[in-house]
Amino acid sequence: MVEDESVVEYPNEFYRGLSSSNCITDEGFVTAAAFLFRENKERDEDLLELSINWNDDEGALYNLGSRHKVGCEDRQFKAGYCVVNRVYMEQYMNCYIKTGKMKYERRPEEAREDNEYQDNRYHGNLLMPKGIDSNLKKNIQYALATLAQMSHSWDDFDIQ
Repeated sequence: MVEDESVVEYPNEFYRGLSSSNCITDEGFVTAAAFLFRENKERDEDLLELSINWNDDEGALYNLGSRHKVGCEDRQFKAGYCVVNRVYMEQYMNCYIKTGKMKYERRPEEAREDNEYQDNRYHGNLLMPKGIDSNLKKNIQYALATLAQMSHSWDDFDIQ
């Protein structure tokens, strides 16, 4: 269940997992391909979502790095991750946020059989309306890629 947004506190940054090398350039820049919003049929609202991990503490990055694909042991975000500063995002994308074209939420995931009992208390989403104009959708995706700090690999972490 989504918490009451009027009382939710958010950290200054969030992580976005990168599942494919298509999400980064050879130089390590994050591309708009890392920010593809998708439909979640479990949602009641007409929103597209993009999963993120809120950087509440060091466990957020560990949680992201230890996620695996359902049905196999492969790391879910094998290409690494990027960091986006929420405060900069709010400033840079203020017009989209104020007009309801984009918002964000905390939406912790509980351990369930269909996700192989992987819980994630750091989980949240960036959201946009399903019927958003395709050009505005692209603007948001490219803006997020611009705000993303360079990609990071898991090489520096002891995550299995």
